[in-house]
Amino acid sequence: YESLLRTYPTDDRCPTFLSTIGSLHLHYLKQYDDAVRAFRRLIRDYPQSDSVPRAYRYIGDAYILLDRLKEAKESYDSVIRNYPDSEEAYDAWRALRRLP
Repeated sequence: YESLLRTYPTDDRCPTFLSTIGSLHLHYLKQYDDAVRAFRRLIRDYPQSDSVPRAYRYIGDAYILLDRLKEAKESYDSVIRNYPDSEEAYDAWRALRRLP
């Protein structure tokens, strides 16, 4: 996916590529810092993408796994504030309720 991003940076599928990269790092490779970087890149480079709310939520999930609760809360709050009607906002709200 990385080579596709470098070769075709304006391709409509780039947000999906970055989301996939981030998800692989988060869920399978357990490389949480790399997951955060991929999702932050998605948010920065493709802010209008439908993948952005999920990216914020997954950043929050990664920060929880890194025991960085303040940053997790900030990421979840971003989803809730900016995408209040999304499924990700509901998931972020539920995650916030479980935090100390």
